[in-house]
Amino acid sequence: MVSRNLLAYLAIVFGIIFIAFSVAAGREQVTGAEVGKEVSDAAEKTKAFASQQVETYTKEMQAKLDTLSKRIKELKEKAKTATGDAQAKSQQVIADLQSKMDVARQELKDVGTAGADTWKDVKTRFDKLMENLNKAFDEAFGKSK
Repeated sequence: MVSRNLLAYLAIVFGIIFIAFSVAAGREQVTGAEVGKEVSDAAEKTKAFASQQVETYTKEMQAKLDTLSKRIKELKEKAKTATGDAQAKSQQVIADLQSKMDVARQELKDVGTAGADTWKDVKTRFDKLMENLNKAFDEAFGKSK
């Protein structure tokens, strides 16, 4: 999930920091094994942090999608009482919203599998998708009232 380039870069940075602290602490020599262990530990922590960010974000977005699904159910209930053209328009609005929800659910899967190198772009794209989806819901509810 986290790109190798990022991990390599962080490993080097943490290795340099480790060496600097070792020298500052009065240690005269640092072994390669010590640096390797610190770098490995730093890389694992970085990977875990990135994974936690993705997991937290996907849970938040899933909760928002669940809320929007409830709003579709509300629209369906209102559509049952509509007649003629109003009912046909309501059905079309509901179908459009459900289609957009399906796209959002698929995109959320992509968010969950994004690597560190693509995370920012994927998140930005999904945030925009959610913004547009929320606008579509607001319009639909505005029209149905």
